[in-house]
Amino acid sequence: MTSPSVGAGHEYWDAFIVHAFEDQASFVEALAEELGRISVRVWYAPWSLKVGDSLRAKIDAGLLSSAYGIVVLSPHFVGRPWQQWELDGLFALEAQGSILLPVWHDVTLEQVRSFSPMLAGRMAISSSAGIPAVADALSKAMRLLRPKWTHVFPSAHSGEVWMRILPAPEAAGREHHVHLRWGLWTREWAGAVPANGLAFSFAKGDEGYAPALFVDVSPPASVGFGVGSPGDGAIDINDEWVHHT
Repeated sequence: MTSPSVGAGHEYWDAFIVHAFEDQASFVEALAEELGRISVRVWYAPWSLKVGDSLRAKIDAGLLSSAYGIVVLSPHFVGRPWQQWELDGLFALEAQGSILLPVWHDVTLEQVRSFSPMLAGRMAISSSAGIPAVADALSKAMRLLRPKWTHVFPSAHSGEVWMRILPAPEAAGREHHVHLRWGLWTREWAGAVPANGLAFSFAKGDEGYAPALFVDVSPPASVGFGVGSPGDGAIDINDEWVHHT
């Protein structure tokens, strides 16, 4: 599920796995391995953290650079403050679109409802279906729903960045709808895209801060990315971003 727009060395993930430590050996690690086997890039704490890392900073970066959040709900998970903090981050991102994918692991509806009525009402898959079936269902959900293009601008860059939309030949000149998610910010744009494409410019702020930019375009189109000035004729989209908290 690797996006064609992501270059070597750029970090983004298809999904961030939120789980309780106690469930790693019995279920979560095997699920992460199976997702990796079928080419789903996952942020999984034992693989992504190393000695000396700031847990809060690394987890925040993982959340912001993941298209989806897989939430493994279990008796160990429910009510734990650390998992609740991660889940709160995903709920903030979900204000921008449906990104939470719940997995129930040895947990009852009553337990989930007491922890989060919102999650209790969400369509989920049970770990009792088996690791291959759970991974396959999650992968299919992500392929159907995930943003089509993902890019991480260089963390050392601060200043103007751009993206360019090139329409399919049959869609040249037609109105296109663009949805952007960049960290906790989103923006919508709609308008005609000519056959030779259309560039958009905006600003990347702090050095060292580089959440993934997720882009969905309808009708489908190719999207390229770069830093610096895209040249004349670019549309400035620095305004009208919506912040989600």
